[in-house]
Amino acid sequence: MIDEIRKLHDYIIVEYVEQHKYSKNIFEKSTNTIRLVTGIDYNQSTASILHAVHRIGVESTVPVDNCSRGALAAKIDLDTGVLYDAKTYNSTNIYTNHPDTGVRIQGVQVPMWEMIKKETIKVAEKFPYISLMA
Repeated sequence: MIDEIRKLHDYIIVEYVEQHKYSKNIFEKSTNTIRLVTGIDYNQSTASILHAVHRIGVESTVPVDNCSRGALAAKIDLDTGVLYDAKTYNSTNIYTNHPDTGVRIQGVQVPMWEMIKKETIKVAEKFPYISLMA
């Protein structure tokens, strides 16, 4: 298997990720990812989180949470880690609950939010030459 992996180009191989139960509860047929955008303050060489969104798959996008294919995006309150309502890129619909499962999205708390922010900032500060990172 190692020999076959060495032949691959333009691939990233990562450890299998099991999503947290709160996210799996909303929609379990995709890995629902959190996207954070960080920015660097060049004067102080510090990073901050500028925007955060939780992507959530739907039946038509299984097995991914790809928003350009119709998955949902719920903004995350940067201070509290609580989800706002969700939207899609290709309609004006707003969802407080998941359209396929009926599970609540708006108001859900992302667990370990402070740790997520802290670790994300640490990573961004290791690459101060990248002004915006998502």
